[in-house]
Amino acid sequence: MPKDIEFTSEISGIEEVVNEILGVETFGNLTMKSADGVIGNVSFDFVSQLSRGNKSYVLRHSTYKRDDLFALYLLQDDIPALIGIADVNFEEELVSKLIGIGIRDEFKGQGHGTAFLASIERECAKSNLFLLLHNPLFPIIPFYVGHGYRYLEYPDGSGFAKVLNPKFDERLLMP
Repeated sequence: MPKDIEFTSEISGIEEVVNEILGVETFGNLTMKSADGVIGNVSFDFVSQLSRGNKSYVLRHSTYKRDDLFALYLLQDDIPALIGIADVNFEEELVSKLIGIGIRDEFKGQGHGTAFLASIERECAKSNLFLLLHNPLFPIIPFYVGHGYRYLEYPDGSGFAKVLNPKFDERLLMP
């Protein structure tokens, strides 16, 4: 996790719940939609605030069907703008699966994705040992490698993943 990101659970001046009406949404390489097309009304709860350099964000969470949705809001002049969304599955005991993560195209290349990934890793680390990338797209693998992801074998499978607790001894996974 980058060392220049600061987290706080302080909620002063920020709404605790935000309702979004989501259609078919595109965030970079990630397109979010339901079987019927539009996602519909989603209530996102406050998780934390984070800052990186001179940028401030709000991380929010909701559930959608069997998955958890995380939304990243950029605070510009104290006005939150939804710039990223991620779909995470927590069904396995030790492994959380990042189904998809995306930042809106106009906000790419500005460090927002790094802040978003770090905040998701922080939330997943509360209950899981690994964050597994579900079907990562080949062109963005270098981004994940630069953030500590690699091929990893674990008791129930293998995949492109990151150990979320740096003190975890991976030799415990070996048969």
